[in-house]
Amino acid sequence: MTSRVHPAPANDRLKRRFEDVLGVSLIAAVGVHFLIFQMWPEMTAEVLGRDVADEVSVIQLDDIPLPVEPEPLVRPVAPIISTDAPLDATIPDVDWREVAELPPPPSPPTDDAGAERRPFVVYDVGPRLTNPEDFERALQRAYPRALRDAGIGGTVTLQIFIDENGRALEARVVGGSGYARLDEVAVGLIDVMRFSPALNRDRRVPVWVEIPIAFRTRGG
Repeated sequence: MTSRVHPAPANDRLKRRFEDVLGVSLIAAVGVHFLIFQMWPEMTAEVLGRDVADEVSVIQLDDIPLPVEPEPLVRPVAPIISTDAPLDATIPDVDWREVAELPPPPSPPTDDAGAERRPFVVYDVGPRLTNPEDFERALQRAYPRALRDAGIGGTVTLQIFIDENGRALEARVVGGSGYARLDEVAVGLIDVMRFSPALNRDRRVPVWVEIPIAFRTRGG
């Protein structure tokens, strides 16, 4: 009985062939390099293209102007705090017991005081002239004949003080007519005026009001 020899696998045969070829290639490469160095012992590298050294320029730092150094900042002067203040500049001690013993404030001015001292009073319902017919007749009688015949007229604005009973006690001219005689006549007419009292809620109060009085001629 004879034994059969199985051939080596294809992978093993390829591996042995590659190893043989690789060994021969390495030996051939070493020999080629040896021959090159023997035949051309001196070899130099040449830069292909343009000469780079011609395009390089060196900038001198001395030619660049440097910025001017800024001036140093001045530190503000610190305030001087003095502890030697004069005695008359200090706040004196206050005895609150003396303040409590001060007299009470003066009472509001009465109706007999001057017009400049009369207080301002707030009111909800203003005074109203209750006798306009009597006032108109008094105005026509008091109109100076010479001024009326000459066609001279005008409007006088009066500021009238009316007490809590509706009586006109004082008057002053705040807008003149341009004629002193007409202004005087208008002030004298407050004796004829009768008003309803001004009301602050449900309480009667004395007030100042402004009333215009017009002097008109027959053709005006």
